[in-house]
Amino acid sequence: MAFLFFGRKKKLDILHQNLKNSFTNIKKDIKKAHIRVSGLYHIKDDHHDKLNSIITRLEVLETLFNKLKIKEKHIQEEVEERISSTLIDDLTDKQKIFCQRLAALQKENPDQWISLKYLSQEIYPDKSYPQIRSTVSQYITFLEELGIVKRRRKGKQAYVRSTKKNPFCKKKKKIEIKEKF
Repeated sequence: MAFLFFGRKKKLDILHQNLKNSFTNIKKDIKKAHIRVSGLYHIKDDHHDKLNSIITRLEVLETLFNKLKIKEKHIQEEVEERISSTLIDDLTDKQKIFCQRLAALQKENPDQWISLKYLSQEIYPDKSYPQIRSTVSQYITFLEELGIVKRRRKGKQAYVRSTKKNPFCKKKKKIEIKEKF
């Protein structure tokens, strides 16, 4: 019987040693995992700090970009005002009348194209359209080359529309804006 006891004891000692080794290996693995996780938390905190600094830098850049856009817009408006003021000075009296009447008609009907015949009757009420057609066409062609007017043909009729470059459209808009404030 004692022989059986020693045989079992060896088996139990081997089993005990195997369990002890397994649990020490598990402890080592958990310790390594803990070190990795704590390292990842540290890396995560570093990334979080870097991300916050990048976000603040982006916000600063956005504000600077918006300021530059506003400045660019003001500069562009100033340039357009100067161009339109020199444009007005370079136009003849009759060309100015064409621009004014076209701007007034465009203000009445902002979404419609104005027929060339109607515009010529507004400017020359005492003359018939066939008498002044070539003169009106020359004026409109010149204004079209300057970019003040757009022309479109539909069948035999020609239609015109004022563009943003028309100096008389801009002045009326600015006056209206100033009156609102």
